[in-house]
Amino acid sequence: VRNFGWMIVMAIDGPLNRSLLALGIIDAPFRVLFTQGLVIMALVHVFVPFMVLPINNALRNINPSLAEASASLGASRTATFFRIILPLSFPGIQPGVILVFVLSVAAYVTPALLGGQMVSYMPTLIIRELTGTFAWPFGSTLAIVMSVSTLAVVIAFALLTSRLMERVRA
Repeated sequence: VRNFGWMIVMAIDGPLNRSLLALGIIDAPFRVLFTQGLVIMALVHVFVPFMVLPINNALRNINPSLAEASASLGASRTATFFRIILPLSFPGIQPGVILVFVLSVAAYVTPALLGGQMVSYMPTLIIRELTGTFAWPFGSTLAIVMSVSTLAVVIAFALLTSRLMERVRA
């Protein structure tokens, strides 16, 4: 439903172009539909809750007296954020990043609808090979490569951030 909403709003004769034309901001309608920028914007729109919810949970677990103690010891709000709030929110940031990364790598519907034939992402390419040209060996190879590379990135990120997680738990 969100994707169809984006398609209606961003169409050449859609509300966005009509409003910009009426306000005199643009002289001619511009094409946003079937561009990489729209696909990225829509994916961000869909996946923001998957990032916000784990971070919100982590922020709720931070004791407010820590920020108060930091302020009473003379730390600025910026220093309090970077030295206390951000490190203690990392138990929500790490799973949020992993979840959003895995979901966005596997996203098929949004790039297919909003990108059309103009924008090609790995899932759309895999489906095109499997169903369009019936190149099963090539499509299967692409799917395995995508799965293994996604797993490798997730493992590398988890290993690289494990020291931060240990410091937060301590």
